[in-house]
Amino acid sequence: MASTVSLTPAGWFDSLPPINPPDFQEKHPGWCLRHYAPAVRLHGNHIGATIQLARTVVGLIKAALPEGSTVTTGQITEYLGQHSEPACCLAGDELMYEIWSHWLPRT
Repeated sequence: MASTVSLTPAGWFDSLPPINPPDFQEKHPGWCLRHYAPAVRLHGNHIGATIQLARTVVGLIKAALPEGSTVTTGQITEYLGQHSEPACCLAGDELMYEIWSHWLPRT
């Protein structure tokens, strides 16, 4: 009987072959090559994942605000401008793993 190996979210992303499509940064702002790999390697729905990533970033910003506050476009721009990492890296491996779990083809 074959044993299964449970990967951590970081291990799962690290297990995917690297990607480097032309003009990646211009075509996929907010993504790094590592966190975007499931779209290419596993035929994930990059549009759905991108929408969910944007909602996740808004949630991260909202969590830092007083309860009941709304997030403005200016706050989003300021937050992203304060960080050199793409939005996917700000979310981190665990949240990105969760996002991709919803946007991979079902077998």
